Amino acid sequence: MAPETESNAAGRTTPSDIERRIRDVVGGAGDTVEEMSSAAIAKAAVGLTALLLAAFLFGRRRGRKKTTTVEVVRI
Repeated sequence: MAPETESNAAGRTTPSDIERRIRDVVGGAGDTVEEMSSAAIAKAAVGLTALLLAAFLFGRRRGRKKTTTVEVVRI
């Protein structure tokens, strides 16, 4: 439990006590969110690159299948 301060020595909770506890909790979570957001951005970039590469390769394959080859023979 939290050590007793002047404000809660009588068993009362003051707004400053609540604010201090919230800052303790949120302060630790803020660092985690920043770390996770940079990792998420990196994963999204890799995923987008893979998606674009796959779309390019499948489109290229489809284009080759539909392309008509015409031979011109001179007699």
